[in-house]
Amino acid sequence: MLIIPAERRLDWRRPPIVTLLLILVNVAIFFGYQRHDGELWRQALDYYLQQELHLLEAPEYRDYLERRIRLGQDSRSERPQLLEELIQEQNHLAVSALILSDRDFTVYLHQEAHRFWHEETFSRWQEQRSHIDETWLNHVSSFRFGLIPADVGLDDLVVYQFLHGNFAHLLGNMIFLFLLGFAVEATLGKFRYLLSYLACGAISGLFYSLIEGGSHIPLVGASGAISGLMGIYVTTYRLQKIRFFFWAGVYFNYFRAPALWLLPVWLGKELLDYWQQHSSNVAYMAHAGGLIAGCALTIAMSRWSPVSTEVEEDEDAENLAFRREYNAALEAVSQVNLDQARTRFRRLVEQHPDKPGLLEHLYHLEKLEPGKPAYIECADRLIGSALKTNQTELALQIYRDVRKRIPQPERIPDKWHYRLLITCLRENNLKDAEAAFQALQGCATSADILIDACQALAHAFRVRKMSGKADHYENLAGQLSQGPFGATADPAGQV
Repeated sequence: MLIIPAERRLDWRRPPIVTLLLILVNVAIFFGYQRHDGELWRQALDYYLQQELHLLEAPEYRDYLERRIRLGQDSRSERPQLLEELIQEQNHLAVSALILSDRDFTVYLHQEAHRFWHEETFSRWQEQRSHIDETWLNHVSSFRFGLIPADVGLDDLVVYQFLHGNFAHLLGNMIFLFLLGFAVEATLGKFRYLLSYLACGAISGLFYSLIEGGSHIPLVGASGAISGLMGIYVTTYRLQKIRFFFWAGVYFNYFRAPALWLLPVWLGKELLDYWQQHSSNVAYMAHAGGLIAGCALTIAMSRWSPVSTEVEEDEDAENLAFRREYNAALEAVSQVNLDQARTRFRRLVEQHPDKPGLLEHLYHLEKLEPGKPAYIECADRLIGSALKTNQTELALQIYRDVRKRIPQPERIPDKWHYRLLITCLRENNLKDAEAAFQALQGCATSADILIDACQALAHAFRVRKMSGKADHYENLAGQLSQGPFGATADPAGQV
């Protein structure tokens, strides 16, 4: 399950300049400086294979792994079997990549290989391996500027945060940086936000280095600093109830909870993942270190007055019976028991029609089965409620979602299209108004509603001095009023 805070809304009138610059720097470094890494690796592997070093090193690598696993010094229990399978398949390239990427094994060979290889073999190997490192691998970004726990430098604690292993790694981190960064930047201010971000990344790297001890495998990525932003965010709000976004399986929605309650949940998840998936490439302890760093930094900075963090009181929690049923419904969602969750939220909506957010919860469950009438009924209620409370954007969002999920126009009530058309005109949203009219043409049950829509569009375009569009809709209204319904209406695509 994914849970991230979502209390603050992005205000583009005060854009998150520092967050956007951090994203820009990360992207520029990846596509600028790091784009050479692939070619460096390819050349190193080519030379390694030409010298047949894999034939010399593979048996030693297998013994090295098995011995460390047996002594409890290495948790990569699946790697010896993987190595053996690659050797049996004669996949020399994959074997070479596996060995070359393990820098701890390289250091081990430099220190110990003279004990089990002849002096001539060791000397030749050392010369060839040194050539690979000096010519190619030492110039790979992660080996040159990554954070190596066995040799931590002050500059590495900052620089490693701006390097990424691949595009997916970069993309995931930048999405989370944006989602969290703009909120923390608005809370702390630009200068303190930047210092806090870099400090969380540095402390995260130190914490990871302490756990990993003498490892020579480099750490790269912004995830430690981003975890620090999560720690800052919830520690800033403390026990105030704020909104969180969560995603469980195929379901996603929002819930409210005291901010600090999520800190032990996140921290526990990272520690659990570390113990269960220690052989993973994910630096779980760097994430844990970032969370702790963010929390500690926020407490240390508390003598300065941050931006107000007042949030609306959670009226849903005042009624104990409601809260229990609501929590039970959310628990059913988290366990992906969607039928039970749907039943519980339907009951909640009927019992508490004035409670905000319940219809949205129910809609996100009903939309998983768009072919059933309950989906249209729920969407109808939600659109009506949104329009009644002037939540135009929510009404439009649901309207677009329904049109995407239900390709048959006749299943969508024509009143939806007409009401959204009028609402869009009132909001000066001509593009969505015309889209609603096009949909209305495909499902209108009478000419009157189409004529009214045409006249409303013609008036709107006339006021905005768009005479061509205004004339078109006036002519169309005239045709509809004179001829049989549907005989002269232009196809939707020609409007």
